[in-house]
Amino acid sequence: MSDTTVFLIALASITIFGANLSSFFILVGMRLPKNQSILGRSRCDSCNDSIPGHALIPILGWFLTKGRCAQCGMPVSIKYPIYEGIGGLLYTIGFVLLQDNLIEFAVYAVFISMMITVSVSDIQSMIVPDKVLIAFFPLIFALRMISPLTTWYDAIIGGIAAFAFMLLLAYYGKRRFKQDALGGGDIKLYGVIGV
Repeated sequence: MSDTTVFLIALASITIFGANLSSFFILVGMRLPKNQSILGRSRCDSCNDSIPGHALIPILGWFLTKGRCAQCGMPVSIKYPIYEGIGGLLYTIGFVLLQDNLIEFAVYAVFISMMITVSVSDIQSMIVPDKVLIAFFPLIFALRMISPLTTWYDAIIGGIAAFAFMLLLAYYGKRRFKQDALGGGDIKLYGVIGV
């Protein structure tokens, strides 16, 4: 096999795997704000019936069911395959850009996983769950500590600076507009982004 063929196979594998990861993190982002378990079968929003296996295939499942629940026939939002497709694409872009540095690709992949979860939760429920930040922060921090591209304290400085900036922005917004300009979850999220 040529190098090009191997690279294309790797690219396709990363895209498929990325779409599957995205599908899982989308589910987490939708369930956590509602205090639902992230385990267990996915269910139709309309009839609450279990979604059959073929409909759970990322992106393709939506087209196989013609965008409708297999049980009750109600439309299933196109946002699901769009989110999965964007997620798969983001993991693939990271692989293309960082394939020569596995630690940096790992940082990128973990960061994208967190941002998919947070973005879906924020879009659906306007909540940035602490559980997500608590789960991802140690992993991102540990990977940053062993990254060959930065000194160990860069991550700490970045986290503190981003957190402090957002905290000041929230304080200013509250004083200026007499209401919360930023939620606590946003401030903590930017601390993690700073890392």
